[in-house]
Amino acid sequence: MFSEKDTGTRRLLELGIRQKLRRPLHWTHSFMIALCILSPTTCITGLYSQGLIYGGPVVLVWGWVCAGSLHTLAAFSMSELSSAFPVSGGLYYWSFMLGGNYGPFVSWMVGWINLLGQVAIVAGSAFVFVEVLAACLFLFTRDVNNNGYYPSSGMQLYIFAGLLAVSAAVNSAPLKFLVRVAKVGALWQVLGTFTMVGVMLALTPRQQKWVWVLTDFRSAASYGITSNVYTVLIGLSGASWPLMGYDSVAHMMEETKSADSTAGKPMPYTLVASFVIGLAYLLALTLCIQDVQSITNPSGSLSKSTLLL
Repeated sequence: MFSEKDTGTRRLLELGIRQKLRRPLHWTHSFMIALCILSPTTCITGLYSQGLIYGGPVVLVWGWVCAGSLHTLAAFSMSELSSAFPVSGGLYYWSFMLGGNYGPFVSWMVGWINLLGQVAIVAGSAFVFVEVLAACLFLFTRDVNNNGYYPSSGMQLYIFAGLLAVSAAVNSAPLKFLVRVAKVGALWQVLGTFTMVGVMLALTPRQQKWVWVLTDFRSAASYGITSNVYTVLIGLSGASWPLMGYDSVAHMMEETKSADSTAGKPMPYTLVASFVIGLAYLLALTLCIQDVQSITNPSGSLSKSTLLL
């Protein structure tokens, strides 16, 4: 039923595993799907104000550089593992193979952590979308008195549930349809982001100075946190979350052609692309901020996403 000419299939046989899935995917398809999963612009938008409050621009920018570098090194290591063990189980299977006598326990732990992480990523991305949508509705409907429509918490919950239902439907669709969606999503991540960056830089009346963007540190004492180290750790969450999810490539390896030699490519490529896209978007946002105090003021009445937009 499955061709043994495919080197990935032969590698599975060497591992004592029978091929059970078809291999319609090229490695570029996996790259596009992974890029959509990371979606750096979505995650940065959701946690940008948190990074600005806890540490300020220096934590946002240099935290992104540090997190991106470390994640890229991890991606290179995982790409090597995916070539050696091109199995759909990905991290779960690798943990079993490399865990020695503790393999079953380690793979059980990795499996649960991975599942919880996937749930959190999907829910978090949907939550960010709802917040941004609510902010856009307010901006499009506000009048000269700064009054506008802002969805209630209940309405936002309904939108959130509907978005999760749509996500479930899309991911339950045939693989060919998913690839088409990924192509559109990846194109938007690249062209859409750089279009937004260009528009922001071109239309912003007054930009912040580069010295402020790269060096300004903001204490979180007004939020009750006196430790600068703890402040930085909280601010770094804005750099860590957008760069998570590239391991999704490992779950598609048995569906990728010649996975033993190609399935490892999408991981580092996805990280590098997400890093560049995210850095450009992050720098543009920080340069174009008009009123930093209104965003970081703990007594502000509007949501942070509304103020950012």
